[in-house]
Amino acid sequence: MTNNSTSQPAPFTSTFTCPPLLSPFAIPPVTYLHSNPTLSSLIVSAVVTHQMRPPPTSTSSNTETETKSHVLLIQRAATDAFPLLWECPGGCVDPEDETILHAVQRELFEETGLCLTKVVALLDDTVEFVGKEGRARRITFLVEVEGGCESGSESGKGVQVRLNPEEHADYVWAGVDDVTRGVCRGRKIQFSHEMTEGIVLRGLEVASSHSS
Repeated sequence: MTNNSTSQPAPFTSTFTCPPLLSPFAIPPVTYLHSNPTLSSLIVSAVVTHQMRPPPTSTSSNTETETKSHVLLIQRAATDAFPLLWECPGGCVDPEDETILHAVQRELFEETGLCLTKVVALLDDTVEFVGKEGRARRITFLVEVEGGCESGSESGKGVQVRLNPEEHADYVWAGVDDVTRGVCRGRKIQFSHEMTEGIVLRGLEVASSHSS
């Protein structure tokens, strides 16, 4: 059984905040591309973290166990490119997006039904791909979502993820050890791009420092 839902969330109406350091991305995509003429397009990715408690052991309980940052990973559909591989929510920036950060908000909502509340930090803007339409740059941000600041159980309580089954087959909330081992809750975690693991681990590190 997969953790997805066929119900479509209502259109998002939430607003989000971001620190002044991210102002270079609070601009229209066309403005960014004009300043970077070697690029033809942009891709955004959102590292969503949530404070969760691990399952209790025989010598501890949930109330005694410290919460730790976990990251949302989603599995690509079997019929899509990079079938059944794992990634963070994200996608192509559209020319109609108000800013690059608004593209993060839109893609996050379209793929997971989650509402962006804060863009916390830039994690990476060095990954580039060359395809038929030219060179694309992927920009990855650490973000917070509605319910994501509430400490939940090991099931991710407080954050309601809704996947589009045509695009994604499953999701997990993975901790540092899960990402490092490449296994989470019985699922083998193999990323769609080789750089993703390092960026995800960096996101978990930054999220833990913000929560401490």
